[in-house]
Amino acid sequence: MCTLISAMRNFLPPDCKLPTLTYKQALITSLASGIILGLAGCLVGILSSITSLIIVSGFILGVSLLIAGILLSQRFCSQDNVLKPEIPEQEIPELEIPEFEIPELELLEPSTPPPSFIPPKPPLLPKLALKNTIKEMLFGWNSIESEKLLPCFLSSDKILLSFNNPSARFRAWNIPGSNTLFITTSGQYASLKLQSNLPSAIANSVQSISCPKGGRGTNDLFSAVITDRCWEESKPSSGLLLPGECSSAPWEDNDVQSPTWNFETQTYNKPTRFIQISAPKASMYSNSPAYCYQLCFKAYLSCFKEAIRHGCHIIQIPLIASFPDFLPGSQHKEKVWIDSTKLALLHAIAIIAHQHRSDNIVIVLTSIPRPIYF
Repeated sequence: MCTLISAMRNFLPPDCKLPTLTYKQALITSLASGIILGLAGCLVGILSSITSLIIVSGFILGVSLLIAGILLSQRFCSQDNVLKPEIPEQEIPELEIPEFEIPELELLEPSTPPPSFIPPKPPLLPKLALKNTIKEMLFGWNSIESEKLLPCFLSSDKILLSFNNPSARFRAWNIPGSNTLFITTSGQYASLKLQSNLPSAIANSVQSISCPKGGRGTNDLFSAVITDRCWEESKPSSGLLLPGECSSAPWEDNDVQSPTWNFETQTYNKPTRFIQISAPKASMYSNSPAYCYQLCFKAYLSCFKEAIRHGCHIIQIPLIASFPDFLPGSQHKEKVWIDSTKLALLHAIAIIAHQHRSDNIVIVLTSIPRPIYF
């Protein structure tokens, strides 16, 4: 068979190109050739009337031809000559990737983590510097030389403020940054020294802690003016008024004919509050000026707060702890004791003015027979 194939190849001219077949065409050609040749062998056997020969020759011939066809297809139908089905190339469209502009992020500065919640506190007043001497205290205050200038340091020009006695001697100061006035003058303790449309309070320095009527000092003077009911109501509930403490009651005097408010002058004829304050006695505190200062400061500050709490803007006071029963025995200690009382008063005025900057407060220090000078 190989000789036959070689002969067939030699028979073909060199420039003759073998047909180009596909895999399917080559397979069909081989099968067809084997079937045709097998049928031919069977036909020869039939004509020869030899049955076995027919079968054997037909089988051998058919198988041989089939194998020959397979060999022919492998020989002549190489991979290069087999026509491969052409698969059209599909152009894959290029995907347009949109260009995104990445925005520039502003990096935030690291912030302090929020603190834990703290309840708001009320605004604190600036620290008040209190001087150590009387002269240093008064040096920083505004001195007022004329009576007509007194209302100028208050918050409204509608406030009336003048002396009941036009010829009264006085010294006056304004505490800077406030509407507070401090006036020292002379006159009776139990009557108003100023004529004003502002309500007033008058303070009494009690003779002893049990607050009895009579005695000496201002206590004796007020006993003759104040009604018994007002006096009893002004005592504390315990009945004892310790040094540095105060108590008060609505003013009620024995002069029932005179009204509290004067409709003609639009000013007050009388105070609206009566305050009792207790001062220290030198004999009870070993003549110590330190105790005198502490207790007088506490008494004055309590007195001012009590008056303001009841709507009084004018507070008339004596120089407590300066009466004979309260003073030390020696003259030298007496001066130091009185100076401690004065300094305590000035410090209390400065603090109350600092705490009530926008309020109109007039503190009047009165004495007999002449004003107390600082």
